[in-house]
Amino acid sequence: MCLLYLLGDRVMNAMLTSEFVRKTQLEAEQIAAQQIQKTLQPEKLEELVGYEMEVFYQPYRAVGGDYFDVINLPGNRTLLAVADVSGKGMAAALLAANIQALVRSLVNAEAGPDALAGQINKHLSRYTPGNRFATAVFLVLNRDSGEVIFANAGHNAPMVYCDGPATSLRATGILMGLRSGACSGSAES
Repeated sequence: MCLLYLLGDRVMNAMLTSEFVRKTQLEAEQIAAQQIQKTLQPEKLEELVGYEMEVFYQPYRAVGGDYFDVINLPGNRTLLAVADVSGKGMAAALLAANIQALVRSLVNAEAGPDALAGQINKHLSRYTPGNRFATAVFLVLNRDSGEVIFANAGHNAPMVYCDGPATSLRATGILMGLRSGACSGSAES
C-alpha cells in the first residue's frame, strides 16, 4: 500500500513538472511573439511637415491581428496602411505579420492603393484558411498637393480632417481574403 502511494506521488509530481514546463514554454513563446509584433509596428512616426499623426497600439491580448504602417514613397508621397485581421491571438498576429510583409514587398511607386489591396486580397484568398479574413485601408498621401487616394477593403471608415468638416473614407471594396478579385476600386479625397 505504501509503495503504491509513493509511486502515485512520483507520477503526480512528474505530471505537475511536465505541465509547469509546458506553461513556461508557452509563456516564453508568447513573450517572443509580443516582441516580434512590436517590431512590425512603427513606434514613432517620422514627421510629415504640415500633417499631424499619432500612434497608439494596444492589442486585446498579448498579441493581436492589427497592423499599421507608414511608408515613404518616391514623389513626396506617403502610404498609410491599416489592417485588422479577424480573430485574436497568435493566429491573427501571424496573418497580420503576413499582411505587413505583403505590403512592404508589393508597394511600389506606380501602383495605386486599389492595386495593392487587390494583390493582397488575391494572396490572402489563395493562402488563408476560409475562416480568416482582414479589413484594410491603404491611403496614399501626396504631401505636395494634399491629394489622398485610398482603397478601403471593408474597414471602418477612417476620418480625414482638413481645415473644415471631416471626410469619411467609405469602403471601396469588401473584406480581404474571402474571394479573389473582390477588392477592386479606389477613391480620391
